[in-house]
Formats: sequence, C-alpha cells, structure tokens
Amino acid sequence: MIFNTAPSAPPEFRTQRLLMRPMKLTDANDLFEYARDPSVTEFVTWTTHHTLDDSYRFLSYVVRQYELGTIANWGIVELASNKFIGTIGCHGIDDKNYRTEAGYALSRDYWGRGLMTEALRAWIDVMFRETDLNRIEAVHNIANEASGRVMQRAGMQFEGLFRQRQFVKEKFVSVKQYAILKEDWDASARRS
Repeated sequence: MIFNTAPSAPPEFRTQRLLMRPMKLTDANDLFEYARDPSVTEFVTWTTHHTLDDSYRFLSYVVRQYELGTIANWGIVELASNKFIGTIGCHGIDDKNYRTEAGYALSRDYWGRGLMTEALRAWIDVMFRETDLNRIEAVHNIANEASGRVMQRAGMQFEGLFRQRQFVKEKFVSVKQYAILKEDWDASARRS
C-alpha cells in the first residue's frame, strides 16, 4: 500500500468550502440526486444511475473497499449545506511505478463555482503529503474541455492527446491526459 499507514478508510480533509470524507451508505439519496443526471454522467466511465439501488450498490462497493484497507474514493460535501455533492479519488494505483489516476464527479447544481478545482487541488496535496506517489495523472474526454480546465487550474500539465484510448459506453473515445509530478508539487509549495 502506498499510504504510509493503511487506514481502514481514507482520512478526512477540508478546504475553505468543502469536506472530503469517506462515503457512507446514508449518502445514497444525495448521490442518486446527481448520478441520475445524464449531463453529469455524459463524460464519465460509469453509467447513469437509474434507481436508488444503483447508488446503494456503488456505495456498498466503496464501503467494502474501505474495510479491506484499499484506497478508494472520497465523498465531497459542501460545508455550508452539509450536502454530499460529488466524489473524488483514485482510479487504481500502480504501486510499482508510484502513480495513480484521479477521477471525479460533481453535481451539476455545483458546476461553475470552482469547487472541483478546489477539491482536486486539496486531493493532490493530500496524496503527495500522505503517500509515496510520484505521479498523479488524469484524463478527460476531448469533448469535455471543462474538465481539462479543472486539471490545469489544479496544477496539472497537459501531456497529450490519446486517440480512441478508451472504450466507454459502447464507443471509442479520445482523451487528453494531464499529470503532476511530486517535484512539480514540491516546487509549487515552495513558491506559495
């Protein structure tokens, strides 16, 4: 495990407006509220939730991963309302090469406020502070430039276009890849 200590669930952390915390089964209603929205699921790899059971199944899977001590996802909670509004986390960890891929989703009701950038920056900080990772990558469907802007604002650098790299929802999609290295993050922390 890359975490210096293997927690049964990932540690909580905060930003000015957000709390990132382990997800719970009681988050199902809030999760379903945004995961059923086709505009939220249009560019992600998972399918739109059609029933509340879909959200419960996802959360049950995440809670099992926490119990196994693996790094999974964090729920994003808006502090002002205490509402569960999204997720952020790792799409697998490559222990051999000390890298992971970031993934995130946010309720459409909260788009355009800089919240996902705030969450991604904080998540990157936690991952580099609390783990031995050297590289964090992220990709976005080329049709979803808003996600690319989030990655850029969070300090990630564009690395290239990968044509038809993913087969998602019965079609091939091209993606743009961004990444940040531990040394990039260290240099930026020194400038702050």
